[in-house]
Amino acid sequence: MLHLVKSLFTANPVDSPQLQSAKRQLGADEVASLRSGFIKLQDNTSHGKLDKDAFLALLGCDQLDGWLGEQLLRVVSCGSGQGVDFEAVVVAKAICCQGTGREVGEFCFNLLDAHQTGKITPADLEHALLSCLD
Repeated sequence: MLHLVKSLFTANPVDSPQLQSAKRQLGADEVASLRSGFIKLQDNTSHGKLDKDAFLALLGCDQLDGWLGEQLLRVVSCGSGQGVDFEAVVVAKAICCQGTGREVGEFCFNLLDAHQTGKITPADLEHALLSCLD
């Protein structure tokens, strides 16, 4: 078990610098917990990615199944719509939990900017608020 935790936390030469930084921010235990949950929620056809429902379950955000859940998936998957891989989950969690004010603010802005126009419209805010009430 110690080898598994160490291998998850130690910088891997193929890890991106962003993932290496995120792993340091979160710590070995949190990365190992995310990895374990990620593996449990993956299905055999996912090609190393989680779909929206599995992704939200991993984060404990099952209730965000509407607009806000879709937006969260879009932001974390960088707009791919193909699900999220482990690196994206780790980096997003590090930003949300340990990021600078600027990083958190940018993440939230991207979450609310539904049409990716660089502007948050009143309709975007309305969707976000209604999604929270559902």
